Amino acid sequence: MKFFKQWSDRFGLAASSKLIFATIFCFSAIVAYAVASELFTTTLFSDANLISYYRMEGNSNDARGSNDGSDIDVSYGSRYGKFNQGASFNGISSYITKNNPIGLPIGNGDITITGWIYFTANQSSGISGYVSWGAESSNQMAGLGFGPPGPNGLFWLGYINDASVSWSYATGTWYMVSATYTASSKQVQFYTNGSAQGSAVTLSNTPNVGSVFLNIGKQRPGNGIYLEGYADDVAIFSRVLSANEILDLYIGTLPKTLVRINDLTTNGAGKSGKVPPGLLIAPGIENKLSTATISL
Repeated sequence: MKFFKQWSDRFGLAASSKLIFATIFCFSAIVAYAVASELFTTTLFSDANLISYYRMEGNSNDARGSNDGSDIDVSYGSRYGKFNQGASFNGISSYITKNNPIGLPIGNGDITITGWIYFTANQSSGISGYVSWGAESSNQMAGLGFGPPGPNGLFWLGYINDASVSWSYATGTWYMVSATYTASSKQVQFYTNGSAQGSAVTLSNTPNVGSVFLNIGKQRPGNGIYLEGYADDVAIFSRVLSANEILDLYIGTLPKTLVRINDLTTNGAGKSGKVPPGLLIAPGIENKLSTATISL
């Protein structure tokens, strides 16, 4: 019901429409609610601004771009994955690296980083790296990292040009983490499990991100601050995903195997409303309904 409230508020539904939606939620045999879809199964996989994408299916191959990684002490397996397989980082020596990555956002460009993380321990106060790239000079890095639970729980890795918000995570739990950087305002917005984590933070300086390295699981080449935990479904976009897109990714955007219900109409009541993304017709039901409406 948490997501029902987010949807109804987001679409500005009147009380009568909210009642209609509540009724729909009760018909679970007809309407499927997709939770936590792998990005590969959603419309975001075909997004022109998806630059690099790591499914961690037994390797660090880039499923979208040209930045296949090299593994250093990384383990793969289903026990480490949110979706099928994932990657395990030991917090001591494990990381994925790519020299001179191609096509990643450089200079002062829009960025989204998103993926799944499972902490097996609290992270270092020195800030462990989740995803980072650029050059080891002031203002020439971009990336997402983690500190211990608390004030620096979520951290933007800008090499001096940093930003952080408080996040009190727990070990032994999967989280979807996301960070966006908007070049025009120099603002970083963090998200956890599809919801904004704190307010947007403005960077002190204008980034000039380089393209010397790309790391997953280590902050940067010149330090030994490593991720301790599991990572899966890691993506880098050269645009700012909207808050709605990030929420839709967390709750499950349109999988290619299901049909979306676009509109809702009540029989003779004169009430209608948009069905939010994420309400999907279960396979085998779509041919029993109108392609545009569902009647109650």
